[in-house]
Amino acid sequence: MESTWHLSHAHAHVSIFYDQAKEVVLVKWKGHINAEDVLLAAKAYLALQEKWKCPRLLNDKSEVTGDWEEANNWLEYEWLPDAVRLGMRKFAHVLSPNFQQVVSAKDMIARFAQHCEASMFWDPALAEEWLCRPLLSPPQPSSEDAEQAS
Repeated sequence: MESTWHLSHAHAHVSIFYDQAKEVVLVKWKGHINAEDVLLAAKAYLALQEKWKCPRLLNDKSEVTGDWEEANNWLEYEWLPDAVRLGMRKFAHVLSPNFQQVVSAKDMIARFAQHCEASMFWDPALAEEWLCRPLLSPPQPSSEDAEQAS
């Protein structure tokens, strides 16, 4: 895997990698992060996802501290619809041992699960194993959606 994008400053580092063979995008976080860092990385992911159209995203925050819950509304209402439109179908989030983030992560996963397969893990290897399982069938539009499209 080759680093495709990274952000590094005094308190945080994030890299986005694409493993084409596994069809997995890995976002690897380190350091003390905040909502602004999350927004920057999420926007970079969308720009890269425009060309990749990768169905699986592994968001590994196992080595971070900090609170990023302020970003959850933006992630749900602005980022997630674009990510799904660009092909993301499975989202695995690896938790940090920093329990401050568990609440933010649970909130985010509950929001995401309404739009794609989404789950939380403590172990990055288990998250990747789950991600690499076959995708569920894509959601079928409801009859109401079909009527509105006509």
